[in-house]
Amino acid sequence: MGVSVAAVVGLVIAVSVSANPGRGSSSSGYNAASAGSAGRAGSGSGGYQPTYQTYAGSPTTETSVAPTFSGDALEQLRQYANADLSSVRATLEDHWVAQLSSKKVGMPADGIVYDAPAILQDHLTLRNRYASVRLIWTQDWRSFKYPDFWVTVQDQAFSTADDANAWCDGQGLPKDDCYAKRLRSTGGYEGNTKVR
Repeated sequence: MGVSVAAVVGLVIAVSVSANPGRGSSSSGYNAASAGSAGRAGSGSGGYQPTYQTYAGSPTTETSVAPTFSGDALEQLRQYANADLSSVRATLEDHWVAQLSSKKVGMPADGIVYDAPAILQDHLTLRNRYASVRLIWTQDWRSFKYPDFWVTVQDQAFSTADDANAWCDGQGLPKDDCYAKRLRSTGGYEGNTKVR
């Protein structure tokens, strides 16, 4: 039966990718081509279609299906960030969130040097592990010191940094992997991060 399920999943993925070969556009002016070839090294094509579900107690009120993303890993990262941007601005801006991951192309961490495919895999792993996460591109926000990071955040607004950090504690996540971040599109980065 395991072989049959794998074959069906493979067929569904293949049909999904071939049925929607288009590429998303950036709402923030980000151009994947300008990011350089470093992020494209080893990147493959393919698509992933997450389904967002509303769970009891979830801060989001709508259920949506993200578009199928295709292209290389760097383009897929931008497509996720673009798809999540309006929701993040509507529900998380000017609030504290739990930041689960922050990676950039060429960054050494976890025993590897991250490239775009590794960052995409890191994000998809978190997206599958938690009920609701969002991907942001730090260039879209003023509360980050550096404009070239892909950051995965829990899709839940917290009133205080301590509340966001308590969520991280409750998940049993290491201090370096999860901490409080306030998302702002005005001002600067100072005062918008609280590590545990």
